[in-house]
Amino acid sequence: MRMKKLFTLCAAALLGIGAFAQVDETFQFVDADGNVVTDGTVITVSERNEAGQMVVPLYVKNASGQKAAVSMYETIDAKPNGEWQTCAFGNCMTLDETGYSPKNIMAADYNADIQTEWIPEEGGYATWEATLQIHVFNIVSRMQFGQVIEQPGDEIIGYGPKVTVRFEYKDPDAPQGQQLWWGYVGENDEVSAVGVAAAETYDCASFFSGSNEVAADKTIHAIRFALYSQNVKDIKVWIADKLPTTIDADNVIELVDVETVTPGVYEVQLPTPYKIGDKGVYVGYTFTITNVQYQSDAYPICIAGSDLANTLLVRTSASVTSWSDLNGQGFGRLYLQLLLEGEFPYQNAASFTYSDIGEYVAATNGTATAYLPLTNEGTEPLTSIDYTITADGVTGAEQHLDLQNPISLSGTTIATITVNGDDEAGTKRKTVTITKVNGVANEYETAQTQYTMATVTKLVDRVIAVEEFTGTTCGWCPRGLVGMEKIRNTFGDKTVGIAIHRYTTSTANDAMYISTYNHVSFGGAPSCRINRGAVIDPYYGTGSSIINDISNELTIPAKAAISVTGAWSEDGKKVNAEATIESVLPGSSFKIEYVLVADGLTGTTQAWRQHNYYHPAYGNFSSASQLPEDLQFLFNTGEIFNNQYVAYYPTFNDVAIAVGKSTQTTAPGLLNVGEAVTNSYTLTMPTNTALLNAIQTDKVSVVALLIGSDGTITNAAKFQLPEYQDPSGVSAVKMGDDTTPQQHYSIDGRLLQGQQKGLNIVRMSDGTVRKVVVK
Repeated sequence: MRMKKLFTLCAAALLGIGAFAQVDETFQFVDADGNVVTDGTVITVSERNEAGQMVVPLYVKNASGQKAAVSMYETIDAKPNGEWQTCAFGNCMTLDETGYSPKNIMAADYNADIQTEWIPEEGGYATWEATLQIHVFNIVSRMQFGQVIEQPGDEIIGYGPKVTVRFEYKDPDAPQGQQLWWGYVGENDEVSAVGVAAAETYDCASFFSGSNEVAADKTIHAIRFALYSQNVKDIKVWIADKLPTTIDADNVIELVDVETVTPGVYEVQLPTPYKIGDKGVYVGYTFTITNVQYQSDAYPICIAGSDLANTLLVRTSASVTSWSDLNGQGFGRLYLQLLLEGEFPYQNAASFTYSDIGEYVAATNGTATAYLPLTNEGTEPLTSIDYTITADGVTGAEQHLDLQNPISLSGTTIATITVNGDDEAGTKRKTVTITKVNGVANEYETAQTQYTMATVTKLVDRVIAVEEFTGTTCGWCPRGLVGMEKIRNTFGDKTVGIAIHRYTTSTANDAMYISTYNHVSFGGAPSCRINRGAVIDPYYGTGSSIINDISNELTIPAKAAISVTGAWSEDGKKVNAEATIESVLPGSSFKIEYVLVADGLTGTTQAWRQHNYYHPAYGNFSSASQLPEDLQFLFNTGEIFNNQYVAYYPTFNDVAIAVGKSTQTTAPGLLNVGEAVTNSYTLTMPTNTALLNAIQTDKVSVVALLIGSDGTITNAAKFQLPEYQDPSGVSAVKMGDDTTPQQHYSIDGRLLQGQQKGLNIVRMSDGTVRKVVVK
């Protein structure tokens, strides 16, 4: 792979003058081939000659075309041992401390080796840096024996270029492995991809902290990254001390042009190795997608591992115009590694990716599965850990866990362990400590994480709420429609979908726009939140399918049971909702939100047109085969309107048409375990004529969301309303009460075979709902 270094930017101010002062070009540093070595360049010297000298491979050239006085200011205070010798400008001298080389007047065509070297003590292995800077002096004249004599004066009239020389005198018998690939992802991590599905320029980066145990004081020799696309050009890797506004010479420290363009893994050598300082460094790469011909062009950025702050920083030329940290959206980390050189003390070390791994729920004396995001911080592959769990100051017995696959340096994995519920219901904080790695003591002393164990009195059914952010003018939102429909078909009444149409902020363009559902935040559209957790994709979820995310969520027991009923007001303009709640966790406090959702909404006007970016008119895909099977119909769906956009008329389900926020309800607050309480609220139907005309009253449901003290949804319930019948109409008149019970439900919404002792929710033959207590 051929590369070309474009520039190196000096990071420090020049000695004795301001950082923005102009460099005097009277004299230049050049290499043996006559190439100019620019101001700020770092040169590495790692070999000794037969005389034991580590020679600086530089020449000095007079570029002014006339004679001039010159010397080098040589900063050598960091010299650990040995001697320093310099034979520049026609004389030789030995320096014991920082100072000047010989000073002399050099001819207009002067170009000579500086003959400057460090002569280390035999076996005095060390790595250190010296700086050499050209100083230009005035020339003074005096008479001597009747002749005019010129000699260098003491006045500095110009500060020339400065270079840094990094000496690396290493023990040839030192243990191997002091140069290795490292990053926030491991070599064996499963790789996936992300992108904006458009032909744009991408900037991608990760931040490597100077306080990181592995990266601290290490030198970067090469950068490894991966691209999924073949329709790509202008690939560059770069290093910067801050996220650059533009990727050019004025905004980054080092820039390397990658001329080879093939899909896969790139390993790019840095012409000038870079040492990671205390403040850390941003490392990234830039490329341009020329054409979205395949799915790999739509999603070219390779990612791996679990989410971690500042490890997936992305910007594009049109879709994401500002640097964005994608942490928390389930994408993982940028596939980016560094070839580091230095001392790596950890042979057997492991840590947790997060200091808190969340909350787990189990019945008294029951169990739950906990997830441990592990990172291998050692140079040896991680195959097993031993750990302890501490609660209330008491540490349990050490437990052993063998990993399914070895984890390489910086690799991550999600290990699972079984954790026990307590013998009494309640909430406790617990700490997991990694005590051993591969059977020996863990060298990483801070390998701890915490979790919360919520022990409930009994297990109750849980319904998952999925709130989706969408809109008709969002061209990527059709995949959200498909994803939400897949959820309905897969999980039935175990999930509640709520489609929040707020991306399009006008009822003229989206008949389902709801201005009042403004208390839940999202990122871009389409996106969703499961039980008000992280913002994720409503089709892909945190990985390849949102079905997997919901399946995992359904394994977590609920902290309270909830059911809901509802009835139309007499005029049909309102719905009177009532929820019943029973807590199974002591000390739990809740709020309730009510939502009306409607299915089967459709229309034929502009307000019902769903834009579709999957259509070939946009050029994002060249064939339907590039899409997942259940999205392929979108490639051939829609027509062009007003020569501006492609849209179609789908049927919309799960649409939020009214909402009552928790601050507007009489929330139950703190509940006693086993005590059933009720809460009621009246929801008002929308007034938008286009939406009202599309609503079928027998396809309207009332949803109750039980909100915990942490703001997440603890449980949810849904009740489909009977068709509204106007009481003034003859068809609505009923003679006597000849209704009969049709279905019985428990308080937590489970369908029963018949009535049971306690509170029963009974749906009658006329569609009404009653609560019956059986003693």
